Amino acid sequence: MMKLLVIAVILATLAPAPPSYTETQATKGQILFYEQCAECHGAALDGNFGPALSGDGGNLQWATVSYVWQYVTAHMPAGNAGGLSTTDYLEIMAFLLKAHGNPAGKAPLTPQAALASKALLGP
Repeated sequence: MMKLLVIAVILATLAPAPPSYTETQATKGQILFYEQCAECHGAALDGNFGPALSGDGGNLQWATVSYVWQYVTAHMPAGNAGGLSTTDYLEIMAFLLKAHGNPAGKAPLTPQAALASKALLGP
């Protein structure tokens, strides 16, 4: 049992940290999510016409931040793929980071940080 605990601690320390985002970005991103994404993905990220983005049924828990960033900026929102500003996408991404339990930091999320991040979006 102790070996499993030690292995879990080691693996947790090896996992890359998610990129920083600000609370302001996440707050603005939540509003944008409700306006641009909630119709398909649900206001609580629990899915509607589109897949759930959180919880056990969510399809993002094992996705890296980089993958989600690339997918969202190229394919979302449905019917207007790539149609939002970079700032809008960053704010929505910050909201998703927060919704998956990643704490806000002092540095804003940047496209470069999102693209480079190999951290999982969340648990």
